[in-house]
Amino acid sequence: MMDADRRRIGSLAMVLVLLLLLSGCDMIGGFGGQPANFKKYVGTSGITVMFMQDAPPTTLYELRPFPVRIELQNRGAADVNYSDMRISFSYDPLYIKGGLAQYDLRQYDLDNTGIMGRSLAYRDGQQFMFSMPTDAALETKAIPGQRESPDTTLTTSVCYKYSTFFSSDTCIDTNIYSQNARSQPCQQPKDKTVSGGQGAPIAITKISVTSIPELDRDTGVERVKPQFTIGIQDVGGGYLIGPDTLKVDDACMLKNIARQETNAVRIEAWLLNTKLVCGELPITQQRGIVQLADKSAEVVCYVPQDKLSDPIFSSTQNFQTILTVNLSYIYKASASQRLQIQRIPGTQQQSYPFWMYGKKTGYLYEGDVACGLPSGYSVASVDPVFGTAIPSSGGSGTVDASGGQPQISKPIVDDEGYPVTKCDFFAQNPTCAPESIKLTKQFQCSCSQDRCNTLANIGNCVFGLCPGESYCCTDPSPSYINWVGEPPDWAVDVPNIGSNPDKQTICEALALAERRYGMPEDLLKAIAYTESTWNPQTTRGDGGVSYGLMQINTKAHSDYQTDSGFENVGYNIGFGAYFLYTLYERENDWKAAVTCYNGCPQGVKFTTYTQLVFNYWVNKPWKTSFGVTC
Repeated sequence: MMDADRRRIGSLAMVLVLLLLLSGCDMIGGFGGQPANFKKYVGTSGITVMFMQDAPPTTLYELRPFPVRIELQNRGAADVNYSDMRISFSYDPLYIKGGLAQYDLRQYDLDNTGIMGRSLAYRDGQQFMFSMPTDAALETKAIPGQRESPDTTLTTSVCYKYSTFFSSDTCIDTNIYSQNARSQPCQQPKDKTVSGGQGAPIAITKISVTSIPELDRDTGVERVKPQFTIGIQDVGGGYLIGPDTLKVDDACMLKNIARQETNAVRIEAWLLNTKLVCGELPITQQRGIVQLADKSAEVVCYVPQDKLSDPIFSSTQNFQTILTVNLSYIYKASASQRLQIQRIPGTQQQSYPFWMYGKKTGYLYEGDVACGLPSGYSVASVDPVFGTAIPSSGGSGTVDASGGQPQISKPIVDDEGYPVTKCDFFAQNPTCAPESIKLTKQFQCSCSQDRCNTLANIGNCVFGLCPGESYCCTDPSPSYINWVGEPPDWAVDVPNIGSNPDKQTICEALALAERRYGMPEDLLKAIAYTESTWNPQTTRGDGGVSYGLMQINTKAHSDYQTDSGFENVGYNIGFGAYFLYTLYERENDWKAAVTCYNGCPQGVKFTTYTQLVFNYWVNKPWKTSFGVTC
């Protein structure tokens, strides 16, 4: 046999082996099941919650803390970050006390950033078990009156931001008068019923397509205006709170929600790459907010007028394209457990059950340190919260008779015997921190939760490293330079990034401002690039003087503090972002707001400046020019 023949036979054998291996594989990673059979965007669930067995036990005793553990599972298609979800517990205060108003999982799970939805790796969605921290545990009160064993109910809720994604082929009928006798490539259906859900508690249930004829009076061209009626339904069995534009801490407590935002979702829709206008009322036209009544709603979305000049809408040949719809909202799911509280005559609980000596939030314990303890620190035998000796019995793996949680941990204390927070220890000893925690010596437990929410976006605050209501950050109180009086309200969330930050820091600060004001992603970055090419030291004279990254004109803005803008570029960014947002509030249109940022000619909504900004918005030149990611 010739060598060439041998090589051909060898190659053929290799191909056959690969085909056999591929045909025998169940799925990527070999976990079982065919990839083709896995459907991510189906079902009607989001995050579900349930109590774990015996936590709490169904029978409790008065004047005693009790353990609570719940299981969360993301059974839907969307991933959820911990920053976008909260856990809460409700109970009858006649019988139970303690706990926190809301629990932020960023405080308790330092290894993960959220709960993943359904995927090939998590076919039923990722699970997470939450144990109520011992320093915020629930406790039964003394039974009032003559009742020996009253019944009560404990309810837990998970409140979270979620989204529904829907995409489908659709036919646009441009031959509505049958003037084109040729065979059409597709036929436009009147109504399309959608069943089975999209892997989310809010579902798209119906799509109706209508082609509305209209005449372009300027050109005399007849064309069609596609219009879609979209049916929306709450199918999750929980409670729809409002759109995702609400602040999650307030929304989950049902605070600061406008009437028109209750029981509502935010809708965005596209016909291929053309964004549709959705909603009829002024507020929905402006913000895409749709309210549900009796768990359902219908909303009309249509191609915007300035996009109808595309010749495809004046053709008499039907065409097939893709309709995409995205719903964003805050949803709540709950679970309840019935409890019986029994009286213990003649006794009073004097000590804590052993599981209460577990880890307290934010304090440092054995096993938390990735190195040997430096001098000045030691392992204590006294609990830092209770001030009592830690029991030696009931160690890891032992379960308390009341259904408590296992594991007793010993705290780390300093040379004066005071408990040490993770924030302080890891800031002073960064090499001893886990890989996921990176602190500098400037970090300390001094931020509020709202402040930490802001600083966490640029890496200046870390959750779960401080006890109580303090958070570990590098900016304990905003230090702005040369304020005249108190800082304005808009400046509360402006980070201090110094006078000469690198381009990555600038990018993150611009992204933070975009999120704070609900701007389209990258729009503020595009304006800053147009104004200064992201050079914070830029100054120009034009009927006054324009300063900094956002080119704030002091003639138009007499309240702008020039020194503050130079010494903290974050101040300049915050001022420009707030100005753009006020223009949007006035104009109800981002395009007009961008135009007015550079000046508002009477009746003109689109200028050369606007075109330049939007070109940068689409092309994002800062990514190639500066190599930034944000």
